[in-house]
Amino acid sequence: MDFGTVQYIDWFRENWRKIAYDMGTSGVHGVTNKQLGIEMGELNLGKTLFFGHDELIELISEIYGVEKNGILITSGSTYANYLICALHLSPGDEVIVEHPVYTPLLDVVKLFGTKVRFIERRFENDYRLDIDELSSMTTKDTRMIVITNLHNPSGAFMDAGTLKAVADIAEDSHTHVLSDEVYRDFILDDAPPVMSSISPLALSTCSLSKFYGSGALRIGWLMGDSKLIKRARRMNDYLAVTASCAGETYAAQILAKRDWFVDRVREISARNYPLVKQWLDKRGDLEAVMPRYGLIVYLRIIKNIDSMKLAETLLTKYHTILSPGRFFGEEDHFRIGIGGEKDNLMGAFENLGTALDELG
Repeated sequence: MDFGTVQYIDWFRENWRKIAYDMGTSGVHGVTNKQLGIEMGELNLGKTLFFGHDELIELISEIYGVEKNGILITSGSTYANYLICALHLSPGDEVIVEHPVYTPLLDVVKLFGTKVRFIERRFENDYRLDIDELSSMTTKDTRMIVITNLHNPSGAFMDAGTLKAVADIAEDSHTHVLSDEVYRDFILDDAPPVMSSISPLALSTCSLSKFYGSGALRIGWLMGDSKLIKRARRMNDYLAVTASCAGETYAAQILAKRDWFVDRVREISARNYPLVKQWLDKRGDLEAVMPRYGLIVYLRIIKNIDSMKLAETLLTKYHTILSPGRFFGEEDHFRIGIGGEKDNLMGAFENLGTALDELG
């Protein structure tokens, strides 16, 4: 296995110290334990939670409608995605991956020497997943289908009917599904079921990083059929054994306050979406499909401006960060996160407009 550079992560790792205005964060900006009224109290630092924190497992089961024995706590969702691929993929396996795609997810799939085929989620189709196209692409040789819901980077969401159609395709060809659902919590009204609850061949991943603004804890979870979770736990015994017990204790308290986060996301969305639309309406060099849920917007550049050049200009001259389209497979796009405070967002927009005018 060749553990090459994950360019997206490397780019942020190198540049995060330069940031004054943040449009790179793709969830709500970070929360503190004081905001939430969370205190650790006395914690047994020698205790190992081999099957996960009981209260955390119970809360995940209730929130996502899955069986408790179908949950594995992991060190973030990227790690959970790695476990899924390690369980099911071998060199030469055919994998269907949506495009545009969050490249660290693609990098995990390619790490196992797979043959990747892309199914396009097109701007002209509001980035919806084309079920007929997926059906025609999927054969008995397809080992896995990889999707995100909400879609990263566009924020487009798949409803229950679409997810059921994906499950039917997978079961007809006995193909596994990796469904990265770190943004699913942003679907506040009539949320569809998690993919893993629809098909025994599907595995869903989620974490604290986006909706809960608590990525520093590095707590995620893998959901699926109990037999698959048992296999994942056995593999995890060779790698991490368990997630951070302190992190799981925090995570249980965070999920217990889910209503607070729902209210917070509604407030941020109600404030920031109109600001994005007002700013975008004034620009003749950008267009976007505004998502119904979430706090990311994927913008297409109409003029001949390279998104990487734009990102570098913003960083070096204006200390503003966004996610250039190179890291989603499209050079003429970029993704912005709108989960911060109004002053941060307006300052970032001012800098972004200035940089676009300079380069255009």
